[in-house]
Amino acid sequence: MKKIDYLELDWVNPEELAHLLNKARVRKHLADHPAFDAASIGEWLGHKRAIDVLPGCRIRAVSIGGRLAGWCGIQPLDEQHEIALVLDDAHWGRGGEIFRQLLGWAREFGHASVSLYLPLSRREYGFLRRQSRRTSLRAWRGEQFRVYELALERDGSFTAESHHAQH
Repeated sequence: MKKIDYLELDWVNPEELAHLLNKARVRKHLADHPAFDAASIGEWLGHKRAIDVLPGCRIRAVSIGGRLAGWCGIQPLDEQHEIALVLDDAHWGRGGEIFRQLLGWAREFGHASVSLYLPLSRREYGFLRRQSRRTSLRAWRGEQFRVYELALERDGSFTAESHHAQH
């Protein structure tokens, strides 16, 4: 299996990242926004670099086998921390490994919980619902997202809380 590396955004070719983020199969699962061009991908990268230096946050490019495969990170959203993961469709099968890395980073930062916002174009994941402190539907940028609030243990795993609430 090809190695996954997490690179600072300075190592990313903006044109290559824009191409990946503009792919129809990838965009289907993102909040609606205009396609990236040279100017907008530069602005996006600048915004993500600014987030990367915030306490409790980390934004990285994902490289698989030495090739850009997407980006991931822990970023602020609605006064909490959100896990974000966007992968080229050729690498969707590696999402679980990257998700576990993100949970490890969240534990490293001392977060008691993190949220995962998934667009309704993604199926509901039973294992996430069962492990969530709370699930809800929330509007963001005019679109509906299923939000999983994941409580973390010190080892980075989910807690085994039995009081799941759905809003």
